[in-house]
Amino acid sequence: MSPAAPARPDDGAACAPLFSVIVNNYNYLRYLPVAIASIQGQTFRDFELIVVDDGSDDGSIEYLESIRTGLTLIRTNRLNQARACLAGIAHARGRYVYILDADDFAAPDLLETVARRLAEAPAKVQFRLVPVGDDGAPFAPAYPDIDGRDDETTQREQIRRYGMPASPPTSGNIFRRDLFAVIDDVDYEAAIDGVTLLYAPFAGRVVSLSRPLAFYRVHEHSTSAHAKPLDPDRIGRDRRRFESRLAHLNALLGEHHPGVAPAPAAAVFFFHWDHLTLEQVARGLAVGPAVALNYGWRLLREHGLGRFTAKKLAWLAIAMLAPRGIKDRALAIRRNPWPRRARRVLVPGADVITPERT
Repeated sequence: MSPAAPARPDDGAACAPLFSVIVNNYNYLRYLPVAIASIQGQTFRDFELIVVDDGSDDGSIEYLESIRTGLTLIRTNRLNQARACLAGIAHARGRYVYILDADDFAAPDLLETVARRLAEAPAKVQFRLVPVGDDGAPFAPAYPDIDGRDDETTQREQIRRYGMPASPPTSGNIFRRDLFAVIDDVDYEAAIDGVTLLYAPFAGRVVSLSRPLAFYRVHEHSTSAHAKPLDPDRIGRDRRRFESRLAHLNALLGEHHPGVAPAPAAAVFFFHWDHLTLEQVARGLAVGPAVALNYGWRLLREHGLGRFTAKKLAWLAIAMLAPRGIKDRALAIRRNPWPRRARRVLVPGADVITPERT
């Protein structure tokens, strides 16, 4: 039996669904049927399904037209993921929005599990994801390492200390719909989950579930940096979009939460300096002493002494002193953590949920 839904905020929303599920697609026909089936097979039925296709030319539109019953199709023209998703959200009626990337898929009781945690109207519910390969088979433990302690207070502290909260990517989050009206537009990057993840802990409660509830597909066609070959331009873009996300967050805080202190500028954080070393090595440039000093100081300030710091200092030594071939191998490992994660032992029943077969 599905859990009782939380009370609606007003009588006008009485006939609206609790959830709006947005599946965003661009040329993912090979994965799209599994994503849609995973939503249509949910045990909790109080939802609407909206599929946004951002100009696919691989047969996705023909497929979606053939199964039009039970979903709303929104067609956009190469807007990028963020703006295509916002176009879908503009048509959404649910109180909460779940954005599912078309190459990912959900566990059958995802919405049912999340619905039980909405009594206090949190700004966001997040959960772990199981990495799967192109064939949909799990190959690594669920991530990230979150649990009930990762609430809005913890995430605010993480943003001020690290520049980002501990959070899964897009398909591991369900947001209260009104957040997107505040965010309004994202004109500096293609990802929808950047500033949304940053703003959520300032907009209300954050509920973190340690149980994995969806599958994150890692494959060669993915837009994820982890699935792409080494690209110094992309590393530079990652660093610059980090700056833009924090600037966007501070603009939102200044306008909607004037009593909240702004987050520090991007250059204060280790992430900025870590990616600067990555970019310089990828371009064949030397990592100079000024960059190294900022890197080391901010690493120790944020993370203290420990295994993480030791690994990062080892990278810095390689970036400054190692021959080019060793630098390139180390850089490739830094940019793709999945092979190392896959070597870890999976614990049956703890980190893996059974994929829905279609």
